[in-house]
Amino acid sequence: MAQQQQPAVQLISKSDFTTQHVVPVSLPTPFPPLSPGQARIRTHTISLTTNNFTYARLGGIPYLGWWDAWPMPPCSSLPAPFNEPSTLAGYCRVLAWGYSAVVESAVPGLEVGTLLFGTQPIGTLAEVVELESIEDVDGHWREVSGRRKHLNSVYNRYIARPRDDTDREGMGWDALMNVLFQSGYMLNRSVFAWEEGVKAVHPLGDPALPWTEEDADLTGAVVVMLAASGKTGLSFAREMRARRPREKQPAKVIAVGSAKSKEFTVGTGLFDEVLLYSDLEDQAFDLEYRLKGDGRKVLLMDFGARGGAVDQWAEALEAKSKNLQALIVGGDPLGKEISKTGKQTEDPASGVAQFFAGAVRDRVIEAGGAAKYFADQETAWAEFKATRTVPGLQLKRGEGLASFSEDWNKVVKGEYGTHIGLVYGFPV
Repeated sequence: MAQQQQPAVQLISKSDFTTQHVVPVSLPTPFPPLSPGQARIRTHTISLTTNNFTYARLGGIPYLGWWDAWPMPPCSSLPAPFNEPSTLAGYCRVLAWGYSAVVESAVPGLEVGTLLFGTQPIGTLAEVVELESIEDVDGHWREVSGRRKHLNSVYNRYIARPRDDTDREGMGWDALMNVLFQSGYMLNRSVFAWEEGVKAVHPLGDPALPWTEEDADLTGAVVVMLAASGKTGLSFAREMRARRPREKQPAKVIAVGSAKSKEFTVGTGLFDEVLLYSDLEDQAFDLEYRLKGDGRKVLLMDFGARGGAVDQWAEALEAKSKNLQALIVGGDPLGKEISKTGKQTEDPASGVAQFFAGAVRDRVIEAGGAAKYFADQETAWAEFKATRTVPGLQLKRGEGLASFSEDWNKVVKGEYGTHIGLVYGFPV
C-alpha cells in the first residue's frame, strides 16, 4: 500500500455546484476498530463525467439522496471556515464511479487488497462501509448502512475484483463508462425491447406506469438524439446499431449537438446524420425533410443538451410530426432549472417520459434474475472494451485529488470535448 499523506475530500457548494474545494481532513490515528461487517476503503480509480454534476445538482432531493452517500467529516477535523457548523451545512459531498481498495476488513470473505467496483468517495480519506454478501451473484456486496438505505440499489451494489495494477487502462474504461454503458444497454434491450418473450420496461422503472409494445417499438422510426456525443448517448447508439436486428432498427438515427462536438460525432460512424442545435435558426433548414415526412414515429431523446435546446427541438419536432415520443435520459449538467420539456414527465399523458437507470435495472433483475442480467451485461461490456467501437473516444488520466479538482473547473468552463474521457488514479 502507498504511504498516505494528509487526507483530503472534495466539498461542493449546495447552492452553486460549480463551486468546489479540496479540503484537508485531520483525524486522529490510528482509526477506531471496525465493527463486524464493516470494511475500510480508499479510492483507487474514479472518473469525472457530467453525472458527477447531476449528483451535485439534484443530490439533495430526498428520494435520490446522493448527498448522503458519504458522510461529511466532523467540523473539528476541518480548517476554517469549514470548521463552523453553519458554513459546513452549505456544502455536500457527492459520489463518483470507479474502484476503491479494501485497506482493512471485518467482513467475512472480503480480503484486504480487494478492489470494489461501484460508487466511490471523491477524496483520499479512508471511509467505512458496511457490507453484506448478495447471494444472487458471487462476489457482489451490498452497502447496508443506515445513511444509504434510501439510495437506489444501483448505488449500493459493489463488485469485488482481484487487484491488478497492470490493467490501469481497463480499470479506467470501467470507471469512465461501465455504468453509462449499462444505461445504453438497458435502453436498447429493455426500454425499447424487441426480443420475443421480453416485456418492455417503462423508462422510469415503475411497473404501475403503462409502456406498450407500440411505445417500445423503434422499427422504422426516426430517432433524434440531443447531446448524442455523451457517453450514454454513444452507448445507446452503438448498442442499437450492433445488437438490434436490422428489421427492428430505426429508419434513421440523427445526432444533434454543438459545433465543437460535430467532428467527433460524425467520426463515430453511429449516426445517419449529425446536425447542430443552431440549425433550427437557419430559415433554409428543412426539418421535415430530415424526418422523412411520411408520418412515421419520431423519438426525441435528450441525453443532456445544454441551454434551452431540448425545449426548442421538442417544439420544432412537435410541429413537424404527428407521432412524437420524447424521452429525457439526462438533463443539462450545468442547468439551474429543469427544462419545460423535462417538467412534462410529471404528466403521464404528455408523451414525455423520464429514464431512471437504477429502477429499470431493478425491474430487469426482478424479471430474469441478477445472475443472468450481470452475465449478459458484462459480456456486452467486455466486447465493447475489447473492440473500442467508438472511434475517437479516448482516456485522459490524471493523478490525485488536485488533478480531479482542477479538471472539475475545466469541465464547468467547457474546456474538454466530449471525445475525452477523464479518469483519475489515487495512491492506495
